[in-house]
Amino acid sequence: MLISKLLALGVSGYLLKWIHSFLSGCVQIVKVGSASSEPISVSSGCIQGGHMSGLLFLLFINDIADIIPSDVGYWLFADDLKFAVRVRGGEDVALVQEVLSRLYHWCSSNFMELNIKKCSIMTYHRKKSPLLAAYNINGEVLPRREQVSDLGVTFEKDLRFVTHIQNVRAKASRMLGFITRNTKDFSNVSTLRTLYFAYVRSVLEYCSVVWSPQYQVHIKSLESIQHKFLRLIAFKSNTRIENHDYAEIESANNIMALETRRQINDLVFLYKLINNKHFCPDLLSQINIKVPTRETRNKVLFGLKKYKTNIDNNAPLQRSQRYWNMASDGGVDIFSDSVLNIIRLVESHILPFH
Repeated sequence: MLISKLLALGVSGYLLKWIHSFLSGCVQIVKVGSASSEPISVSSGCIQGGHMSGLLFLLFINDIADIIPSDVGYWLFADDLKFAVRVRGGEDVALVQEVLSRLYHWCSSNFMELNIKKCSIMTYHRKKSPLLAAYNINGEVLPRREQVSDLGVTFEKDLRFVTHIQNVRAKASRMLGFITRNTKDFSNVSTLRTLYFAYVRSVLEYCSVVWSPQYQVHIKSLESIQHKFLRLIAFKSNTRIENHDYAEIESANNIMALETRRQINDLVFLYKLINNKHFCPDLLSQINIKVPTRETRNKVLFGLKKYKTNIDNNAPLQRSQRYWNMASDGGVDIFSDSVLNIIRLVESHILPFH
């Protein structure tokens, strides 16, 4: 099957023969200590961890996009496929079911088994009475989820990320507790700081561009984890924290507030998107660059859309463009400055934004 697809893509000659030789005659054994099983012929799949395996898999599933209509959004990551349709009525419900049927037939035609038990449907909405239709794959009804974990981020049906923030805080708290219990004899604050950055702060800000909180209750909830660590290093260094003001000890140890770091992550994300360091034409097309008609210090700003809801106003692109408009007041230029220079300027003079 793969060889025929490679031929259709224009692969031929010695390269095709080499790939055919690479895939043919594979066997596997199980070895425990000095004992080995009898060799078993492997008639499908690629060598796990092989340099060519990932590329060959991508070439094999390359034509799966052909079965998805142009008005349906889809996302592929290795062997994981998601697609989305804005459902307004019966026609859209039928379209979703049609794509599911096409997907099942594509898998059958390509001798791939679709694990239906791992498939599910989720409706993102903020309506009191949303349209919740039942969908099936080969007659098996798909379960409907209220939330789903995708690449480490928990998405809820209303996209508020409350559950994700709670999960992140709980995981970071456990990691901080682990560090605290196992470093009782440590006196070097620099070592503790390194451990905190590696095992706790990395958890607190993973993918923050997607889920950055908008409400103070969540912002303070996450910040309290860092404050607990700051109290630990204050104890280790015989330093007092007056009136619950952590700014001084943060500055002395070069530790930024988590809210500040999330805002920097937003700025860097937009910078990389604008300067083609993140290749995503869909997101880039949603950015509205505005050049002021009158001569001002700020040569480039972003035209922000007006939304009625807090969730829309806190959406990643809307939020990062708003921050960049604020950063421009400090002389930051998204086109001419480097990332490091932008971070330095923003850290020193501008952040945090409120």
